[in-house]
Amino acid sequence: MGVIRKTKSVDLLLKIFNDNDNAFSVVQLVKKTEKHMNKTTVYRILDRLEEEGIIHSFNDSNGLRWYAKCSNCSKGKHIDTH
Repeated sequence: MGVIRKTKSVDLLLKIFNDNDNAFSVVQLVKKTEKHMNKTTVYRILDRLEEEGIIHSFNDSNGLRWYAKCSNCSKGKHIDTH
């Protein structure tokens, strides 16, 4: 996709991941950012960050999507496990 534009919304989500080592469910991320952006924007930014190898996602046993900061991933190849 290319370089991610640094917007306030992108910066907010990146700050959440940079300030924490744990994974967040999409529900948690939407709740944490609801005063600053809508749910569609959260999903769109998460998709872009994952495409760039900055974060990765996985589904839990209930099918809920979780996101975590990548540690040794690269664009297109995620090697972190949970």
